Amino acid sequence: MYNIETLAKLAGISRRAVRFYIQRGLLSPPEGQARGAYYTEKHLERLKEILKLSGQGVPLQKMNSVLDGGLKIKEEGAVYRVDGGVRKSRWERVEILKGVELHFYPNLLDEDDLSKIKNFISKIAGEKD
Repeated sequence: MYNIETLAKLAGISRRAVRFYIQRGLLSPPEGQARGAYYTEKHLERLKEILKLSGQGVPLQKMNSVLDGGLKIKEEGAVYRVDGGVRKSRWERVEILKGVELHFYPNLLDEDDLSKIKNFISKIAGEKD
C-alpha cells in the first residue's frame, strides 16, 4: 500500500500528475477515502503502462482504449501505430553543421557515433569549399 507521495516517487512523477491521470480516467482513484486513501501495486503498474505509452507518443485520448485492450499498438523501433490511427514516430534531432541536421530513432546512436558522423560530414563539407 502506498500513499500518493510514495506512489508518485516510485513512478518518477509528481503527485499532481497522479491526480491528473485519475481526473482523466486513466488511473483509478485510490482505495479508501481522505487521509486513509491508499494506492496498490496495481495502481503503480498502471502508471508505468501510462508512462510507457506517453513516452511512445500515444495521445491521452487513445490511452484508455490501448490500456483496456480495445486498441492495439504495434511498435516498430521508435515508431508506433495505433489501430485505425495514423502512423507516428519519435525522432532525435541533432545539428551536425550549420544547415545540416541528422534525424534518427532515440537510443540508436551514442555520442561516439555522432562524433564520427560529424567528422565525416565536416570533411565532406570542407572538400566542397
